[in-house]
Amino acid sequence: MADAPYPFWTDEELEERRQRSRELYVARYKTEVRAAFAEIERECRGELRALFELTDDLRCLGDDPDLFTEHPELLTAARFLTRPAISADTLKIVGQGNGPLASICEFLDHDRFPWLAGERAGSPSRAEVNRALAFTARIMAEQRAQTRSRTQSSRAQEEAVRSVLLDCGLTYVDSNDVRRRIRELGDDLKRGLTTSNYQELLGRGEFTRETVLAGARCDVPVRLPDGRLFPIECKVSNSEVNSTKRLIRETRGKHIEWRREFGGDLLTGAVLAGSFSMINLRQAQEAGVLPFFEHELETLMAFIEAGAHPR
Repeated sequence: MADAPYPFWTDEELEERRQRSRELYVARYKTEVRAAFAEIERECRGELRALFELTDDLRCLGDDPDLFTEHPELLTAARFLTRPAISADTLKIVGQGNGPLASICEFLDHDRFPWLAGERAGSPSRAEVNRALAFTARIMAEQRAQTRSRTQSSRAQEEAVRSVLLDCGLTYVDSNDVRRRIRELGDDLKRGLTTSNYQELLGRGEFTRETVLAGARCDVPVRLPDGRLFPIECKVSNSEVNSTKRLIRETRGKHIEWRREFGGDLLTGAVLAGSFSMINLRQAQEAGVLPFFEHELETLMAFIEAGAHPR
């Protein structure tokens, strides 16, 4: 490690941090993620069982047109009865004509539920129903676990960044207060902080969370004590392939647009956890993104306390 641990990192320093981040992700997956999945699978099985009981093991699924109006909590489980499973956004589109219930009935997976159509239509055995229910719960849980893990990891990461910024002596401003200030100025909430208003929305040494910056959502917008903007993106990646989306398309893409809006004094930080490819790390850094790693946020603190000037 170099004497002054401030980005930009050398390839050797990046590789060291990249490998450690990956190791920590694997360790967490083996313990927390796997244990959480068992609980999520039980949760999904309970939701599906409620749907099965209300619809006589799905045989009455299409009989009540008000099923999801009266029981909206069952719609999520029902989306996983189809082949393939229908996302909430897709269901809004395909269900525009006949409604969500008719669309789900149209795309039911009859291989999984053979008692609903064809020669096997009739009364299924309890073992048959239980197998179908368990299989569906597994599909449902896999998607929910991925979504929940990303959300929880992102929130934890943002809280860790917030703690570091507070320890640096910066002041947190609630994002609702920032949006209120935008409205009071008569500015567009969809544009958020812009060149014409950011000095009124964030004072020197203030930061907030999840606020729009020049039309793009920023996880942690920071205004440094010297007045420069320092937006920080919090990114968790579960694979090197996924890191292209998280670090290049999202973070580097925003950085380029933010600099186009605010000028070359703007810094963009990326706090990273999980698995990232060396190529993506190098590409992001060459574009001006400053990589920090969640497992050593002391480097973020040292960078800010030293005046936030990349080496």
